[in-house]
Amino acid sequence: MVDPASDVALQSNGKIVLVGQAGATFRRGPDFAAVRCRPDGTLDPHFSDDGRVRTEFQGDEDWARGVAIQADGTIVSVGYAYTEGSSDFAATRDGRGGRLDRAFGNEGRVRTRFGDAAGDDYAFDAAVQPDGKIVAAGWATPISGEGYDVGVGRYLVS
Repeated sequence: MVDPASDVALQSNGKIVLVGQAGATFRRGPDFAAVRCRPDGTLDPHFSDDGRVRTEFQGDEDWARGVAIQADGTIVSVGYAYTEGSSDFAATRDGRGGRLDRAFGNEGRVRTRFGDAAGDDYAFDAAVQPDGKIVAAGWATPISGEGYDVGVGRYLVS
């Protein structure tokens, strides 16, 4: 199987962060994935012990599509989590060392549904406001269930 990257960001120390999806098999779908490399391109062993981290949202398919770096170096990934016929905005916050920040959302993960339960919501990019709040943008199915609208979510960080 292929584990594609969707976005890249640079930390202030020169380390490279890539996000995408990983781990798809014939029995289960892929998960959010993040990889951190040193400035020379080698995997950073101080990030989740081997430079790679996977995060599951308890769904059929999860995909990190955008990444942003907060002022303290914390990595924010946004994308979607697909379960039982529909998808939601999804976000994770990885603290130092590549471990989920348990203070963010539900044990480091957040899912956001915008409209109809059967609709699809996809986050494609993230930005961090000066006050540390996270903004995710993508598309969302409106309440009418027809077509797509712009979807924007803002997440607080404690």
